[in-house]
Amino acid sequence: MLKRLVIYSWPGNVRELRNAIEYAFVLCPSGEIEVQHLPHKIIKAGEVCEPTFDGAPVDHLEKGRLVRILRQTGGNQSEAARLLGVSRVTVWKKIKKYGINLSTEIG
Repeated sequence: MLKRLVIYSWPGNVRELRNAIEYAFVLCPSGEIEVQHLPHKIIKAGEVCEPTFDGAPVDHLEKGRLVRILRQTGGNQSEAARLLGVSRVTVWKKIKKYGINLSTEIG
């Protein structure tokens, strides 16, 4: 279970981690959290790839997912944030981090 928590990128930072642990605790009958008690998106994150020390594969996947969602929403960052389950500011920061040009890559 710890491996899944480490691999997940935590776009919502500490709040998302806290919510995931609370969610898992509610679902576990014995008081001992196991993988199946974690939110689905965290479980799936562990199945995608193994990160390298610099995080390159995870960053590549995160950028690709963000670009795909932005295309789906026509570049609407607020709608993309809603679909990703993060804040609009997080989406904006990721756009800047990955150097995504909205007019050429999305439009």
